[in-house]
Formats: sequence, structure tokens, C-alpha cells
Amino acid sequence: MRRFVIPVETRLVYVESRGWLLGKLGIGVLLIAGAVVVWGPLVADRPQAMRLAGWLAWAAIALVALGVVVRVLEAIWGLGCTAYVLIRSLVTATVSTASVILRGVRFLGRAARRLVAMLAFVFFLGAVLAVLASAWTSNATREALGSLTSQALRALQAHPWPGNARELANTRLSA
Repeated sequence: MRRFVIPVETRLVYVESRGWLLGKLGIGVLLIAGAVVVWGPLVADRPQAMRLAGWLAWAAIALVALGVVVRVLEAIWGLGCTAYVLIRSLVTATVSTASVILRGVRFLGRAARRLVAMLAFVFFLGAVLAVLASAWTSNATREALGSLTSQALRALQAHPWPGNARELANTRLSA
């Protein structure tokens, strides 16, 4: 079975993190607190303006701190997701590789059963032929082969042509 993967068009979308957005909101609230400090006494009484500016400053600090915490948690979450995807892809690759190896081993196992039987038969025949060849090779057969070789050398001497001369120079005739 084959699987074809068709890649999908990827569009990158920039999304600011929630932590960064909280930090930006905290900075905005801090700017509003500064405006209340500067222009608040002109609009309201000084103690009420200072109290409002104080509350806004504390809210801004809390928002910035919360933004930092959220940003750190987002980074840890992103690291965890990346590690999960990496481990999952490694496990998938390992499992598919093991599957291919096991499929090959099973195929070789089936082929090896037939091959082992055939090789055993061939080795058996080879051993039988080796035993028979050594039994059939008698002294008479060896003498006949030796005389055949000496007859071939005499024929080389009887018909002198350039190739025969080289052959005779390479052999020792003991006749």
C-alpha cells in the first residue's frame, strides 16, 4: 500500500502573543496613570487624582507582570509542542522503518525456505559427485591422462609453427 502526501499551501500568519499584548496594555495603562498625575489635579482634587494615578500604576505593573508570566508560559508551551511533534515524527519514522525491515525479513524467510532446500540438495549432489570422482579416479585413469599429455607434446614437436615453439619452450618434455 502506498501513501501519497500532497503538500498543502502554507500561509504564515503573524499573531502576537497574549503575553506581549498584556504587556502593551500595561504600558498603555501606565501612560494613562502618568497623564492622570500631570493633568488630574487640574480636573479633580489633588488627593483623588493621586489615588487614581496610584491605582492605575499598580494595575499597569500587574498587567506587565502578568504579561511576562503569560509570555514565559507560552514559550514553555511552544517548546513542549515542538518536542511532541519531533518525538512523534521520530517514532513514526522508526516504526515505518521497522515495518519495512520486517517485511523484507518475512520475504527473505519465505524465499530462504525454498532456497535452503535447493542448496541442501545441490550440496548433497556435490558431495556425492566428489566422493564418486575420487573413487573413480584410479591409477589407470591417471596413467591414461599422463600418456595423453605426452602424446599432445609429441604432436606439438611434430608440427612446428610459431605458437607450438612457444608452447614447447614453456613446457619440459620428459620423453
